[in-house]
Amino acid sequence: MKPDPSACAALITAAGLSSRMGKLKALLDWRGKPLLLHQMEVLAGFGQIIVVTGFEAEKIRPYLLPPVTEAYNENYLSGRTGSLKRGFSSVKPGSSVLICGVDQPMDFGLPEKLLEALGGHAFAFPVFGGKKGHPLFFNGRLLSELLEIEEESEGLRAIARKYSGEAIAVPWESSSVLADLNNPADFAAWKG
Repeated sequence: MKPDPSACAALITAAGLSSRMGKLKALLDWRGKPLLLHQMEVLAGFGQIIVVTGFEAEKIRPYLLPPVTEAYNENYLSGRTGSLKRGFSSVKPGSSVLICGVDQPMDFGLPEKLLEALGGHAFAFPVFGGKKGHPLFFNGRLLSELLEIEEESEGLRAIARKYSGEAIAVPWESSSVLADLNNPADFAAWKG
């Protein structure tokens, strides 16, 4: 029996300034629709889909239709860790949680593949060509630790490092798991 994503949460971070991109990443046209909508469609079926907003949240809110919920990070200038913590605080206790940036477009089927592999592991992550990719899917037993991450101690990286021996790498057939749309050149290269 396959694990059920309806018992899991998905967290999409979309709070940043998008300063290197020059425009709001969440609303970039990704294959005919805003990038945020693409991410939410890939995550359909998850029990919770939480979008962390911050900068220009008012432009993103119209896209956050139920069952998607917003976690507004008023301190979005303080870095990604603050946005993650704000999102984690909205996750139902004990739920496993997938973490993705709005600027890291996912392939359909990837979240489910990671969930199937997760089992009792601390977290699952995709791999393409020997390189670690994203998103990360954390076991619900780590939620209390995820809520305590700090920017000064490398945030999520510190948790991933601590539990690296309990993680599972999941081979993926597409280099898309390496995509990170930080600037217009990245976007043009990956949009293809």
